[in-house]
Amino acid sequence: MKKYLAKTSIIVIFLAILFLPSCKPEKELDFNKVIKEVNQERKARLESESQNDIRQYIYKVSGDREGFTEDEIESLLQPREEKQGTISKENALEDTEYLFKILKYMYGGYGYYGGDEIFNQAKKQVINSINAKEELSVNDLKTIFYEELSFITDGHLAIGRIHINKKHRLNYYCNQEIEIKQNNKGFYFTKDNKKRYLKSINKDEKVEKYLKLAINENGELIYYIGLLQNDKKAKLSLQIEYNLDSERKKDVIKLAKAKRKVHRNPTAFEQKTVEGIPVLICRRLDDKREENTLKYFVETGSKLKNEEVFIIDLRGNGGGSDIWCNFWYENYIGHPPKTGKSSMKRYSKLYLQAQKNIQDINIEPLLEKYDMPRLNEEVEKYYGPKVEALKNKAYDDWKVEVEDSKWVNNDNIIFVLVDKGVASSGEIFIEHLRTLDNVVFVGTNTAGYHDVSDLQNVYLPNSNLNVYLGAGLDMNKYPPYFIDGVGFEPDIWLDNEDMLDRVIKLYNRYNFKQ
Repeated sequence: MKKYLAKTSIIVIFLAILFLPSCKPEKELDFNKVIKEVNQERKARLESESQNDIRQYIYKVSGDREGFTEDEIESLLQPREEKQGTISKENALEDTEYLFKILKYMYGGYGYYGGDEIFNQAKKQVINSINAKEELSVNDLKTIFYEELSFITDGHLAIGRIHINKKHRLNYYCNQEIEIKQNNKGFYFTKDNKKRYLKSINKDEKVEKYLKLAINENGELIYYIGLLQNDKKAKLSLQIEYNLDSERKKDVIKLAKAKRKVHRNPTAFEQKTVEGIPVLICRRLDDKREENTLKYFVETGSKLKNEEVFIIDLRGNGGGSDIWCNFWYENYIGHPPKTGKSSMKRYSKLYLQAQKNIQDINIEPLLEKYDMPRLNEEVEKYYGPKVEALKNKAYDDWKVEVEDSKWVNNDNIIFVLVDKGVASSGEIFIEHLRTLDNVVFVGTNTAGYHDVSDLQNVYLPNSNLNVYLGAGLDMNKYPPYFIDGVGFEPDIWLDNEDMLDRVIKLYNRYNFKQ
């Protein structure tokens, strides 16, 4: 009888084990797997057949060979301070005519943002708004221009120092207090030593849409809850539903807007070493006054070729000149970047004269300051065709360039720290680095000052309002073809608080080898 009971007990225990819910041992997220997937995705997109067609945004303007008179061009390009106080309706309407003529003749985004049909409608709305005012100030005029042109997502375009695309900017909002992990049962967070499995976020059962790969304070890869939002419509809390044991529960989590990096030291570039890892801190892509630190930034491209890992901190880099990131890339790789981007710019008389003015005033001091033959070559390549076009009166002409694309093997690990303060040429550098193996972007989405290039300052004759606009249009090879307002998104999402420290801990924790 005892033997029978013993056999029965063994069978019961075996069956109980057999039918227990499967629960595999939990593993940390594998960094090597993450970077492999990042490489594969970016390489596949870069090597795919291009579907973009930038020529569809070319538009013709009859009479542009005349355009503005010489006197008008001289006046429009003359820097001056914005007027204060009131402005007559007559003068406001004249400035309106000039503004929309400038946009039509010079603005690189004119065709992309709808051409005559859309801009003429906006112009009528501006005129109606001006006429509806009993009394008008320069500030009122500026506000009217902003409101009626706010359909434009271009991050650079500004009138009277007000950026037109405020309504389109998306910022990262997140909660970095609740760490989300995953096992074979789903996504969960732990509280009071108990796992709580996420079932919905804001009543959406596809919770992964809200989960961003991140790094915790110990350097472990986990997920945080986060999303991109416009500030005016931003949700500062989300409702979550989760299972605790067999019970469904609800809770509310708070979200906070990710901070931008604020630099106290205005120097464009410096290098330091943290725990044996080289860190390049590039705050701007233009040197101020007597500085020439970007020359040394460019040189690090050659010096870091054999480093197993290094960090490029671009946080807060609002741009400057693309030439410095081009030079860095060439020094690091040995040839120029090939991103597959399409570009075009319109050679109007106003644009060409603006370029000549910049060259006459700024270029000689720049070349003397750096004493770099390579810089001289690139400057001549950039300005030479424009000088010839102005001399030969080659107006109303489009220059279109379609760049080849090439994926580049790179054995070193490069972490690139980014935030919403990275803009313009800073984003061009990101675009270059996205053509390399083993580059991991950490932080938030960037500013989105990328699509319209070749920036100029023009001044309206009566209000003296500054119009800051670009004559070029740039289009990515693969969707999203245009990114202004949103920017480039990182591979690993983090607020700015202790980003560098967490990245170094990540490297030390995983000690990965390629």
